[in-house]
Amino acid sequence: MRDRLGGIEVSLGRIEATLDGLRTDVFPNLASKADLVSETGTLNQSVANFRTDLTRTEGSMIKWFLATAVILSGGIGAIAFGLARSVAH
Repeated sequence: MRDRLGGIEVSLGRIEATLDGLRTDVFPNLASKADLVSETGTLNQSVANFRTDLTRTEGSMIKWFLATAVILSGGIGAIAFGLARSVAH
């Protein structure tokens, strides 16, 4: 009986040593729930800022394309009008 208890004590000692190793090596590296919530909030804010920047850039590009189209149409119209006027006479 004492031999069995001695074997159990040795096994229990190894288990305790393993758990202590996990506690000191693994658990400090795990993020807490509060850390995860904080990081998720930061990530959500970054995504929102990126979307805002993307929307702003897209709006600027659309305005630039429209302004370029209007200016080119006006220039081509003026050239066509001038040519038509000079060829007709």
